[in-house]
Amino acid sequence: MELLVDQKKLSLAERLSSNDQKKDMDGTLRHDMVVHNAVCNEHRTTDGVVNGGERLVTEMLETIRSSMKERRIACPESPLVDVTISIVGNSLGGIYGRYAIARLGDVCKDLVLDGKYRLHFNIFCTTASPHLGVSKHTYVRLPRSAEIGLARAMGNTGKDLFRLNDLMKTMATT
Repeated sequence: MELLVDQKKLSLAERLSSNDQKKDMDGTLRHDMVVHNAVCNEHRTTDGVVNGGERLVTEMLETIRSSMKERRIACPESPLVDVTISIVGNSLGGIYGRYAIARLGDVCKDLVLDGKYRLHFNIFCTTASPHLGVSKHTYVRLPRSAEIGLARAMGNTGKDLFRLNDLMKTMATT
């Protein structure tokens, strides 16, 4: 049994040492994975969902380009390399992620980036994200006048979340 485990470890080490895609022991194609923690919106959350989402799109595209360039992945059979994207966001990060997914479709024609990378979405997961805004959904019931005052104090993001504009409705219905 120990010999079998050692062979599997060696096999795994050999597989990880190469940048090329290889098949796992069961014959399935193994893909490299990049886990990226977006930092573009740290301490920059008051200028609105649109601005935060645009920053996230920019950071995602930069990360995809740099990761693919670093790996130098090329597929001779096809000029396009498939890139699968999963997004996990908590609270406002989920709203930014949702905005970024919609914008990637606009920024990348046919979800092809730079004519080299075909983008595929796999998982979109949010936790505690107020996709419909927070107006009338606060822990303590607030009159609308108090919501308006809070929204203005919170900047453009507050105006988005307390639905002083139509952004949250537009994101939820289109």
